[in-house]
Amino acid sequence: MRFLFSPRLGAALISFPFLTAMFDVVGILGGYLTGSVLLGINSGVYFGRVESSVLVQDINGGFIKAFCFAAIVVTICCYQGYTTHLRKEGFGAKGVSLSTTSAVVTSCVLILVFDYVLTSFLL
Repeated sequence: MRFLFSPRLGAALISFPFLTAMFDVVGILGGYLTGSVLLGINSGVYFGRVESSVLVQDINGGFIKAFCFAAIVVTICCYQGYTTHLRKEGFGAKGVSLSTTSAVVTSCVLILVFDYVLTSFLL
């Protein structure tokens, strides 16, 4: 477990918040390009509205969710990978494909559930 779980958890706890920050910036710049180039909105007005409508609570909530989602994804994926050899449906390449599919589906469902729960707590 020390070689399987810990490095992946550490990497996820670093990369998920980094990706969250990067996608937030890309979203704001994409909104700017759409608003100013396509719709002709003044750039000062756009950034003024972004500054007034984005709160520190929103940013903190996004990073809290990123840490929680990182822990969920790593835990589910490591568990599925670690127990691949115990699957009754198949072993070898078939077992790996079934474990991968199960890990992705379970992670997605749990992220949706925890997103709802975290959002209700953070509001």
